[in-house]
Amino acid sequence: MARPPLLSFVRRALRAEPERPLRWLLAVGLVAIGVRILYVVIVLPHYVPASDALHYHSLAAAVGDGRGMVHRFPFGYPHATAFRPPLYPLLLGGVYAVTGPKLGAAQVLNVALGTGVVVLASLLAWRLAGGRAGLVTGLLAAVYPPLVFNDGLPLSEPLGLLLLAAIVLLLLHQRAVWAGLAGGLLLLTRPSAQFFVVVLAGWVVWRLGWRRASLFVVCMALVVTPWVLRNWARMGTPVLVTSNGFNLNAVYSPESKASGGFVDGYFDPRFADLRAGIGNEAELDAAFRRHALAELRRDPFHVLRIAPGGLQNILEPEPGRNDVALVNDGRNVELQAWSVPFAWYVLVLGVVGLWMLRHRPGIGPLVLAAVVFTVLSSVTVAAPRMRAPLDLACCIGVGGLAAELAGRWESRRRPAAT
Repeated sequence: MARPPLLSFVRRALRAEPERPLRWLLAVGLVAIGVRILYVVIVLPHYVPASDALHYHSLAAAVGDGRGMVHRFPFGYPHATAFRPPLYPLLLGGVYAVTGPKLGAAQVLNVALGTGVVVLASLLAWRLAGGRAGLVTGLLAAVYPPLVFNDGLPLSEPLGLLLLAAIVLLLLHQRAVWAGLAGGLLLLTRPSAQFFVVVLAGWVVWRLGWRRASLFVVCMALVVTPWVLRNWARMGTPVLVTSNGFNLNAVYSPESKASGGFVDGYFDPRFADLRAGIGNEAELDAAFRRHALAELRRDPFHVLRIAPGGLQNILEPEPGRNDVALVNDGRNVELQAWSVPFAWYVLVLGVVGLWMLRHRPGIGPLVLAAVVFTVLSSVTVAAPRMRAPLDLACCIGVGGLAAELAGRWESRRRPAAT
């Protein structure tokens, strides 16, 4: 009986180092795009954007209409906004300019971005640990539920993860200029990237020297400067985003501690006095930040108290713990619960694989991204979709582990054969 094509495909790859990289990458990409299309069609046929996804969709619709980065949130009237980083709304807005503000167009875009993440992850594992690692990583990332779940919604995670993988791959080849440009684009995509690029710049100094680190930082600055200047002109403050204070206040304010969790400073009546008279996003964000930091200075150990719960929200050792966030993010709660054990197997095996790859050149930025983004999310706004950099790293770790074990198995068989 003939073997199924996919089974033969994997079997041949694990028996010997795959040849013709473009062919294997194309195959991995086709699997990824097929799985994501099936997920959108079968699981999300009646999906309606809410919460963050609705905000991105509305921003992109304004961009597509030619109004630019304008939104009614949080003041109730249209105004220039920097609450979200601009790159994803601008990209989606360009699509909406052609198609109109249709959810299907956003899903097609994110399926394409998610497929790009899978292909780059496969290529990155290939460069780090060989063809076997690349193939296993690509096939795993193509079907890995936490990554697939992010790719059918109008959210910025697929774009951010694509840029992150590109940065790691570029630094692996010591392309500091291009990595800096991609780092600037990442800053314009993910608010949590602000701390990561600082840590990454330190790694570039350590591994590549001051000259390349300077090029890396200068290129990032060149990319983000126009956006910062725009915000300075519109809001009177040179900021990247106006959500940092909101997020700090949501977790560290006295009101948050009294409520035992996330609070919305824009609509919670307890913040009415703080909001009074402020009609500027940057000023309101600064007020939230001062309010939260004052409480954090009074009780600095609160960070340590909330970190374990935040980590649980991200990693979900208990299915059902974070259902509100899952529903807001458009995830199917039952399917999410089913996927949790699989994700934990990948997490454990991925960490083992990353440890085995620890001496490979270029592994540092990948591990830094997994650690920094996970830690930041656990002490700020923690939701399962925020674990995407960790998921990417673990898929590559599993690929590296599979390649290492296959290589050892082959080396043991050779003496027996001779």
